[in-house]
Amino acid sequence: FWQVLAWVFVILLFVPEGAMALIASGQGKTSKEAIAQAKRSAVESALSEFISPAEFKRKYDDLDKEVFQNIDAYIESYDILREEEKKIGSLVTLDAQVNTQKLKRYFQKNEGWIVDEEVGRLGLFLNKTSSLHLSGRSKEARYAYFELKNILEDEFGFDVVRNSMFGDEEKSSRRSRRGRGRVKKMVLADALDIAADLGAEHAALFDIKIKQDRRSKDRIVTCLLTLSIYDTEEGQKIESYEIESDAEYSRRGGSVSRDDARLGAIHSAVDQAAEKTNEALSQYLNLGAIKVKKHKVLFKKFTQDEIQDILKKIESIDGFKKSRQLRQTARTYQTEISAASSRKDFIRSMKEILDDSDYKYSLNFDRKKIFITKFRVGKKGKDEAGLVEM
Repeated sequence: FWQVLAWVFVILLFVPEGAMALIASGQGKTSKEAIAQAKRSAVESALSEFISPAEFKRKYDDLDKEVFQNIDAYIESYDILREEEKKIGSLVTLDAQVNTQKLKRYFQKNEGWIVDEEVGRLGLFLNKTSSLHLSGRSKEARYAYFELKNILEDEFGFDVVRNSMFGDEEKSSRRSRRGRGRVKKMVLADALDIAADLGAEHAALFDIKIKQDRRSKDRIVTCLLTLSIYDTEEGQKIESYEIESDAEYSRRGGSVSRDDARLGAIHSAVDQAAEKTNEALSQYLNLGAIKVKKHKVLFKKFTQDEIQDILKKIESIDGFKKSRQLRQTARTYQTEISAASSRKDFIRSMKEILDDSDYKYSLNFDRKKIFITKFRVGKKGKDEAGLVEM
């Protein structure tokens, strides 16, 4: 049996938004084991921002399975500060950056945390829809993404939610008809889920294609940008645009290279895309108007009397309009509640109703539905998942 020791020291450093800088040490038989333990120690320390020590112990099995077994997904980067070989094994000290945004998303999904939605929060995703479009891993695509992000934030005041545009979000793929290899494509539902999880009411997906006829004497580079804007909660497309921008490059040895012209065309297209995004959302939001939204709720393991009591109390929620039953089985009850309130406010009202009734329950949700499961009296241990099979 090999006992592992770990020491964690938290320091304040300048780090990107959504990340936490930690110095953590780990010990193991080999250098690889010591590094793995140091990573785990860093993530454990970051978890203290979200849960108490008692809660950590209670949820350890779930965390071990969902987080620690996939530790690299929560470590953005790390540098080895010190590595020592001792009689008892290897001792490694790391400067690690933990992705707290992903940890937060984990708790939102599994613990039913509520993210504050903000009118100006926008999910931004680069989508490669064919082999002719720029890959998110290319320098030009990165330039376009961060240029658009900066314009939306600095000029129009949006709070742009960063996505893992160079990897995690590309959850589906297909082969292009021309056989040019594997093309990764963003799944719309995944993009909207990610944006909603991070509290963004809207999401913008865009792709970029560069056209250049080398045989032409005009020396013109054309950037084609397709932009689609969505309401994340309703899954509704608000607007879509096709933007075209040209830039001219010089002959060999001239002042404007072909690469400079490509970036110039991209910059012009991105600038137009930012203006179109601001224009579309400003019109769509119609500030001051409160829309009636339909909230689907699935109750599990509640008695019929308990459900009717809850539904009666829901009628007193601010903005309540009506409710209708969707489906009922021996163990579940699904209803649709129309109310002039955001999902955030509606969920908070639901939690207040359930807490006031002294129910032991788990509340979970995704973009389409809210799941509420009642616990048996005296139930202890791991919380049940709110997601249930229909």
